[in-house]
Amino acid sequence: MGPQSAFWKQQSWIISAMFFAVVLVVAAFAALVSAGEDQIPRGPAVVAGPLSAEAPRGPDGRPEGCRTNDGDVTVPTVSPRIEWRPIGAMRVPMSTTAGPLREDGPLLWCFARTPEGAVLAAQVIVAQMSTRDWRAVAGQQLVEGRASEFYAALHSDSEDAAGEPVTDFAGFTVPSFTPDLAVVKLLLNTAGASSVNVLTASYASTLVTVVWQGGDWKVLPTSAATISTSWETASGNNGFVLWRG
Repeated sequence: MGPQSAFWKQQSWIISAMFFAVVLVVAAFAALVSAGEDQIPRGPAVVAGPLSAEAPRGPDGRPEGCRTNDGDVTVPTVSPRIEWRPIGAMRVPMSTTAGPLREDGPLLWCFARTPEGAVLAAQVIVAQMSTRDWRAVAGQQLVEGRASEFYAALHSDSEDAAGEPVTDFAGFTVPSFTPDLAVVKLLLNTAGASSVNVLTASYASTLVTVVWQGGDWKVLPTSAATISTSWETASGNNGFVLWRG
């Protein structure tokens, strides 16, 4: 029987040592990831309010005190009857039948589950997100999920409005509508605005997606963490339903 090799040269010891080293590397990596996650800015949790998941709801799933006439699901071809209300530096159309019918602090909510309600929700929420109360609005009127968390985290250090600067709404179209999801194209009057690159024209348009969640319409942020698509110049207002009132 020949002399035994040193224990550190034996195959079983080498395998055990390699396994132990791998365990150490994995543990160290996990610790680094955990520490890194603590540094990732988190979006604010959904705040308590009428549209939070914990809010009381009626048999129809809508928040208490919110009732609208949802019978007419045709897309308007002429301007519905509306009233104008300022939100921040904007004038926003509102309806006494399609919404918003409720107001809680900075939140204007309770929209009809119709194309008209979806249009009004898209405009009102976009306008509210351009004010200093955007955090409260984001916690209630953005679709719950990763897109909204990413949006809020991206803007977490902002003391000012997180939304893109906008001006008066001029009209709309509804390229797609179901009772659960609607895509709304908004026409904006850009006269006098100074913060948007496309405002060399008289009009600009953008798409906003709204989802029916928790008994009301909420805006679904884009994959780029914006509340609407990129602004595009519009050569005119043809093809849009123009607001009158």
